[in-house]
Amino acid sequence: MHRNVLRLVDEIGLQVENDALLNRLAEFGARVDRTKQRVALSPAQAEEFIASSEPVLWTEGDLGVHGGVEVYYGQYLDPRTDQYVPMTVERVEEYFRVARTMPYVEQTLILGCPLQGIPPALEPLYERYWCWRLGARPGGSVHQLRLCPYIVEMCEAHAAAVGHSLQQVFNAGVYLVPPLKLGYQEAAQVAWFLDRGLRVSIGASMATGGASAPVTLAGMVSISLAEHLLLGLLNRALYDDRTWAIGMSVTAMDPRTMMRPYGRPDMVIANLMSAQMARRYHADFGGHCGLTDAMRPSPQAAAHKMQSALPTLLARGKIGFPMGLLAIDEVFSPVQIVLDNQLVSALEQFTRAYEISDEAIAADLVAAVGPGGSFAAELHTAHWFRREMWEPTVWERRPFAAWRENDGRTDAERAREQVLDILATEPLPSDFSKEEDRTLQGIMQKALAP
Repeated sequence: MHRNVLRLVDEIGLQVENDALLNRLAEFGARVDRTKQRVALSPAQAEEFIASSEPVLWTEGDLGVHGGVEVYYGQYLDPRTDQYVPMTVERVEEYFRVARTMPYVEQTLILGCPLQGIPPALEPLYERYWCWRLGARPGGSVHQLRLCPYIVEMCEAHAAAVGHSLQQVFNAGVYLVPPLKLGYQEAAQVAWFLDRGLRVSIGASMATGGASAPVTLAGMVSISLAEHLLLGLLNRALYDDRTWAIGMSVTAMDPRTMMRPYGRPDMVIANLMSAQMARRYHADFGGHCGLTDAMRPSPQAAAHKMQSALPTLLARGKIGFPMGLLAIDEVFSPVQIVLDNQLVSALEQFTRAYEISDEAIAADLVAAVGPGGSFAAELHTAHWFRREMWEPTVWERRPFAAWRENDGRTDAERAREQVLDILATEPLPSDFSKEEDRTLQGIMQKALAP
């Protein structure tokens, strides 16, 4: 696989449709073909890039399951009616309100601005506006080069309002849509912000087997590895990054429906293959997981999420888990947030450092209790039980008879009741000031003018 990655990096390279970025890459020592607007590395150069990178030590750092609640474009699964409805500001607010009561939600985020009643051409500006109003993190949409000055002006205004620097507040990202190609719009946006000392994250494509990549697992993974290697080169030339990372998100197209499914095992296997390669390269690694093709909270949703999350977690020691998402990322369910919170809680146990000691093993106690004895009344049991054993809050934990005689509810029914209880409380007041509101609204109105 490594031999073919080197071949792809050398013979195909990365198309970068911007002369200024190509100049930076050429100055860095990469091979640039200006006619094709491509940058490439010889096998020797690629090996040198890998060897000169600072190694990422997988045994160190922030291990664990990092849950987040994110909003993209799609439908809200209303917990009151169990119907799909369009996303509105009010529904995003209550979606995030549920999220913030869950102990395993670390952040809330909006990418794009799928809300009714806003000018579509200004979505990146409204994304930031509503994120700041709702206390969420902007995903960093840019979309059009002409919006770049307004994005900076809005970030400057928000930074002043919250007492941060522009660099702390600024967030922008572009993506390779087809593999191995940074298109002219996205490249121009990177260059525009770079000239002003601001960094844009450049996300890899999500190669699809049988469509934008070979249908085989080895082919999908190899083209993605080559792309990440070349993006590592680009980030070093532009931003002097000393490490590089592989973020895997590949799967094969469904030939019957033309859908890009996340629930099949091949996506998980691709994560495990690329994790092995990332270890070889001493690079960082992350893999898309915790998603489902299921349309509602269901056994299918739970199986898909666990199927992809647990192997990826065990391979790397940490994952990002997108909570509340169904239909890949087109349906946003508060009930699923509660169910995913339970799932993340269980997954966290796989990253715990369990104590191995004489006290924990309790050989003296075993000898004292003797064969056939009971540990139920021992102080050691009372002392260790809560710190050692995981306890569910939504999943069933009673014997069948007790469950049936009490309420007979499923985990999804309990989760829905919990959501309705949360939404029955008054939301916390916003600390978003009227002055900042007027300033940001004024900037967006300027951007709307022809």
